[in-house]
Amino acid sequence: MQEKDIFTIKKEKYFKTVKRNYPPFYSSMFIDGVNDKKNFKDFLKEPCLRKNAICLNYVWYYYLPTEELGKRLVIKEWNRKKEFERVKKICLVRERKLLNSVKKDIKIFIKEFCSYQPTMSLINFAEVFYDLTRNILIKKVGLNKADNLLDLIRIPLVDNFYKKEEMDLLYSKDLKKHVKKYEWLYSRYGSEEIYKLEDAKKKIKSINRTKFIKEYKENKKNIRAAMAEAKTILGQKQSYLIDILQFIVFYRTQRTDIMNEVAYLYIPKLKAEAKKVGLTYRQFLFCTRFEILSGNIPSKKELKQRIEGHVMVEINKIAKCYTGEIYNYLKKIFKEDNNNVKEFKGFIASKGFVKGKAKIVLNREDFNKIKKGDILVASMTTPDMLPLMKKASAFITDEGGITCHAAIVSREMKKPCIIGTKIATSVLKDGNLVEVDANKGIIKILK
Repeated sequence: MQEKDIFTIKKEKYFKTVKRNYPPFYSSMFIDGVNDKKNFKDFLKEPCLRKNAICLNYVWYYYLPTEELGKRLVIKEWNRKKEFERVKKICLVRERKLLNSVKKDIKIFIKEFCSYQPTMSLINFAEVFYDLTRNILIKKVGLNKADNLLDLIRIPLVDNFYKKEEMDLLYSKDLKKHVKKYEWLYSRYGSEEIYKLEDAKKKIKSINRTKFIKEYKENKKNIRAAMAEAKTILGQKQSYLIDILQFIVFYRTQRTDIMNEVAYLYIPKLKAEAKKVGLTYRQFLFCTRFEILSGNIPSKKELKQRIEGHVMVEINKIAKCYTGEIYNYLKKIFKEDNNNVKEFKGFIASKGFVKGKAKIVLNREDFNKIKKGDILVASMTTPDMLPLMKKASAFITDEGGITCHAAIVSREMKKPCIIGTKIATSVLKDGNLVEVDANKGIIKILK
């Protein structure tokens, strides 16, 4: 995209996806990383650059033609067992390189962070394998049987960090050591929020150890049984599809956790870099990757404006951050009016039907709102929300696919969950009496 093209952007060419409070330093690496052909080497024969992405006040809008191309390429090139095994290895190799980069200088850190970004696009595109597998299973065993099997298969057999932390906590003999290992777990988007000793003590008190371990083992047994049965139904030639689904379910959360971990671990080095150019850590985070590497650091006045509101746009394969005219123009283009919405839809993540009071959770300051039986409403759920999710009777999110955190946890907890509504946090208000029909994917505001 050229800068002049910004003023010809049409909303219908884009679709709203997720809200992530990554400041420009990190969001610029997301954009730059998926607009560099060499980063796609080994993943795909034909690179799938995520062109024309827009991040407006942390809300991401992706260009529809690019998304459609990505799904076609992934299903075409990865739909073979050997090929997907190779792709898995590449994901894990780049993950290790990114983790190792926290000990390196900022140029290497940026290089490895950008190199890791194709996993963000491609694993999302790979959710098309779910529809492919589901359609095959439906033809062979019918809708109900297919969905019952997939409800279990969509829970990762390999534990993500939030589940590992819980299991480690139950067996920990040194809580201080345990907390140090998972200190980064609550840090999102380069924040300095940490998992504390009091958090661990509070969590362990809330867990019935015997019940938890029993349910954990039963859950794993049920997932393995569902995988084995689905593989038998699919037959030898197509059984690999179940392994693909399992990796996608696991890695969608894993890649985000890895990036949050390295962002947290790299804070001391970023603070040192910020000091060199006379900025605070927060101000430094509102510089883009290109500005930092080129030495063209914005003025403190511009950085203040960015903190108040900004838009990230890909211009000639480089992420640029705008305030002023371009920011105001795009804010107008993507403005939404949800004032009169009384009923809306989303995707069913976990079936069920409940009524309750909606409570909007946008940050950790909102955590105390949730009481037993409330309906948790969030842009997305994260591992630090697990105590809230245990209290809540249902979950509604703005975003998410069939392998997102909310979808996985809701199935584990057997609670109704509707994801991908896009508008839940802007439509619902604290205290609204709502009906969550997760059998049909419909939310109604009753009062």
